[in-house]
Amino acid sequence: MPAQFGRSFRIGAGTLASILALTTAAPGNFPRLISSAQAQAPGPTQEQIDFDAALEGYGHWVSHPRLGDVWVPDNVPQDWQPYRIGHWVYTDEWGWYWNSDEDFGWVTYHYGRWYFDRELGWVWVPNDEWGPAWVNWRQGDDFVGWAPTPPEEFVEADEAPDNYMFVRAGDLLAPEVYTVFIPYSERRVYYERSVIVNRTIIFADRRAAVNPGIPPAFIASASGRPFHYSHVAPIVLAGTVGVAGAVILRNNFRDRSRTRIVVRETDRIIRPGERFQRLPALNKGERARFWNNNEFRAAQGARPVLNFNDQSVQQRRYIRTKGDATKFEQQKQIEQRRIESKQIEQQKDLQQKSLQQKNIEQRNLQQQQKTEQRNLQQQKQDAERRQRDEERKRSEDARRQQKSIEQKNIQERNLQQQQRTSPQRDQQQKSEERRRDFEREHKGSEDNRRNIERRDMQQRNIEQRNTQQRNMQERNIQQNTQRQQMQQHQQMQQHSAPSGGQRPQQNNKPADKDKRNQ
Repeated sequence: MPAQFGRSFRIGAGTLASILALTTAAPGNFPRLISSAQAQAPGPTQEQIDFDAALEGYGHWVSHPRLGDVWVPDNVPQDWQPYRIGHWVYTDEWGWYWNSDEDFGWVTYHYGRWYFDRELGWVWVPNDEWGPAWVNWRQGDDFVGWAPTPPEEFVEADEAPDNYMFVRAGDLLAPEVYTVFIPYSERRVYYERSVIVNRTIIFADRRAAVNPGIPPAFIASASGRPFHYSHVAPIVLAGTVGVAGAVILRNNFRDRSRTRIVVRETDRIIRPGERFQRLPALNKGERARFWNNNEFRAAQGARPVLNFNDQSVQQRRYIRTKGDATKFEQQKQIEQRRIESKQIEQQKDLQQKSLQQKNIEQRNLQQQQKTEQRNLQQQKQDAERRQRDEERKRSEDARRQQKSIEQKNIQERNLQQQQRTSPQRDQQQKSEERRRDFEREHKGSEDNRRNIERRDMQQRNIEQRNTQQRNMQERNIQQNTQRQQMQQHQQMQQHSAPSGGQRPQQNNKPADKDKRNQ
C-alpha cells in the first residue's frame, strides 16, 4: 500500500485485487468513505461508513502528506484539544467511556485517531474501528491524566506532555471535567511526576476496543465514595461491526437529539477498595494491560493485542477505498469551488482589513496632528504663563525693596526723634513718678481718715443702741412697778368694802382715774 494512505479498513480476499489496482492507478483520487467488515473474520465488504455526511458542517477536510485525508474542526478556540469538553463514565461493557458534549464528538472520539500537526493543529484521522475512547493514560501520586492516542505508527514514539490533561484522581468523574483540570501551566511538571500505565486495547479479531484505563476502585478510594457502573447504548454509523447493543444511525446526523448518548446508572456499585497507589508503568514493547482479569463483556472470547510486536497489529494499515468516480469528481469540484470561494473571501477580508488599516492609520495621523497642535498650544500657554509669573515676581521684588527702604527711613526718623526727645522724656518721667508718689501718700492719708470715721461711726452706733436698750429696760421696770402698785391698791379696796357687797361710787372714781393715768 502507498505510504501516504491514511485510513484503515478490513477487506475481503475477493476484492483485494480490484482495490489494489485502483489504488495503484490513482492513489490520490479517493473519497472519504471507509468500508467496514465482519466482526469475527475477514469477508466481503457489506456497507460503507460515510464520515463526510456525519461530519458535514462541523469542519473541513485537508490532505495531509503522511496521513492522507484528515478532518479539521471549525469554530473551536485556539487552545482547543480533543477529550476535553465532556466527562468520563465507567461501563461493564467497554470500561472507561468518554461522553462528549460536542456535536461531532459521537463520531470523532469513538472512531479514528487524533494527531497534533504543527501547521494544522489537531486533525482527526478516520478509521472504522469503534472504541469507548482512544486515549493514553498516565498516573502519579494522587492524580491521573489522559491524552489522545495518535495513529498506529506514532503510538509508541509520539508522547508530548502538552497533549495531556491532568486531574486529581478523586475528580475524574466530575460532570464537567474541564472545570477541575490541573492548570495547563503545570502539566509538564505533572507529566514528569507520572508514568504511562495504560492505553485503549484493540482486538486482533474484532473491529471494536475496550478502555481499562485506571482501576475504578482506585478512583472510588481517591474520592472517598462509591459510584455506580453505567450502561451506555453507543451511537454508531451504519457499516460499523463488532459493537453489541449499539444504535445504528444512517441519516439525520445533525439532529442532536438522535446523536446524544444516553447514559443510565446500573445497580452495580464500585466501592472504595485498596487505597489509591501508583500503578507500574508499561514495559517497553507493552501496548496495554487489563487490571481486573479481562472482566469486560465486549472482550469476552476476543484476542486482545497487548504488545507492539503482535503481527496482527502490524498488518493493520490506514488505507482509502475508491468509490463512485463521478461522485468523487463532483465532490472535488465542490471542494475546489469551496476553496476558491474561501480564497475570494480571504482576499475580501484582506482588502477590508487593509482598508480598515488605512482608515485606522488616517485616524491615527489626524489624532497625532491634533495632539501636536494641542501640545503646541499648551507649550505657548505655558511660556506665556511663565513670562507672567516672572513679571509678577519682578514687580513683587521691587515692591519689597521699596517697602524695605521705607521701613529703614522710618526707623532712622524714629531714632532721631528719640534722641531729640530724650531729656524731655526723662523730665516727664520724673514728674510722673512724683505725682504717683503724692497720690499714693494722699490716698494713704485719705484711707486712714475714712477708717477713723468708720470706727467713730461704729462706736456711736454701739453707744446709741446701748442707750436705747437701757431706756427700754427702765420703761419696762416702771411699767412693772406701776402694775404691781395697781394690783396692791385693788386688793386693798376689796378688803375695805362694806359687807353688803356694794362699793361706794366715790371710791371708784379715783381708781378709774388712776387706771386711766396708768
